[in-house]
Amino acid sequence: MAQPIIKLPDSFAKLLIATNSHLGGTDLSKPMSHYVFGKRNDKIKVFDIDKTWKKLILAARVFCGYSNPGSIT
Repeated sequence: MAQPIIKLPDSFAKLLIATNSHLGGTDLSKPMSHYVFGKRNDKIKVFDIDKTWKKLILAARVFCGYSNPGSIT
């Protein structure tokens, strides 16, 4: 069954930007290139915030699916 889409709140997007969570390095692996929105003049990669949000939601759903999350090491 498909999970409902949780929209990215504007306040959270602003926090991601304020904490530079949307910035990567100058070199990325090929799988990570899918998440790159663009790059700055200094060659720092800029990640797509919407894709980051979707992966955070996926991780939260996986974590909440464990019956005993405290046992995860």
